[in-house]
Amino acid sequence: LIVNVSLLAVIRLSTRWGMLWTGFIALMNMGIQYYGGGFPQGVVDGFINGLVIFAFAAFASSLLEADWARREAQQLLSDLQAAHRQLQEYAAQVEELAVARERDRLSRDLHDTLGHRLTVSIVQLEGAERLIAAEPERASQMVNTVRQQLNEGLSEVRRTVGMLRTPVSTDLSLPKALHELAIEFEKATQLPIRVTVPDS
Repeated sequence: LIVNVSLLAVIRLSTRWGMLWTGFIALMNMGIQYYGGGFPQGVVDGFINGLVIFAFAAFASSLLEADWARREAQQLLSDLQAAHRQLQEYAAQVEELAVARERDRLSRDLHDTLGHRLTVSIVQLEGAERLIAAEPERASQMVNTVRQQLNEGLSEVRRTVGMLRTPVSTDLSLPKALHELAIEFEKATQLPIRVTVPDS
């Protein structure tokens, strides 16, 4: 009964108060043993019983601390998992934001450069169309200006698209990389390209 009471004291109260109750119960038990068994035997029995009571109380206290540590570890794990999920969400948002910003930048660049060049070209072509009968030489100059504008615009578009493309893999050998570039150039210009690379 005394052991059960001391265990309940440690479990229900804090460890400090539980140990104080256990000490009080052990002293009470020693008094009872002294009263029932006399001086030498009662004190020895009370002391042994007190040690047993304290041992059980200490065991209960250790169990409680282990349970508390387990619950704290579970809480920390849960918090860590929640933080990991939140970081993943933030990373996805940052990626989406970066893509949106890059899309806006490309849209602005294309509008400012290619849009301007195309607008100028349209105006020049309309002017050349009107002047073709009256001033063919001036109309020809305007068409040449349009051609130049369109070539520059095409170069800018190729540069922009080239920046968006993944670069030629760095693990390719030089001859293979040159062949790949020649194929892309041939597709873009419709010019037949022959690549000759010596083995060395």
